[in-house]
Amino acid sequence: MNTEKKKAAGVLVKCLSTNKVLLLLRSDICTYPKTWSLISGEVEKNEDIFYGLKRKVNEEIGIESNYIVYKYKHEENKKDLDFYYYEGYIGKEFKPNINEEHIGYLWCDLTNLPNPLFPGVLEKIKNIL
Repeated sequence: MNTEKKKAAGVLVKCLSTNKVLLLLRSDICTYPKTWSLISGEVEKNEDIFYGLKRKVNEEIGIESNYIVYKYKHEENKKDLDFYYYEGYIGKEFKPNINEEHIGYLWCDLTNLPNPLFPGVLEKIKNIL
């Protein structure tokens, strides 16, 4: 029996020139389809947390992660999952090249978030900021 906890990481990407954040609309192949979420996902076994996060950024929005400046913000430990949150800064908005996990994206103001949000995303945003 494998008792090793899973690890995941996520990032809230914030554009410095517009002060907007990037959210992704989940596709039907994901849990909670058609909900807005952060860039996030499971870190592979024996993979460094930060490296796993940068891999997820590249997979989910199709940009090299070195365009984003990362700042570690918060860790959440649950019974079966450790989740690591980061805030990411980028100079200007861009059009993400989203993968099959998503059907849309939105640069939005924090005072006007879209609905419905993925469960727990609002609390994650508050913890990150």
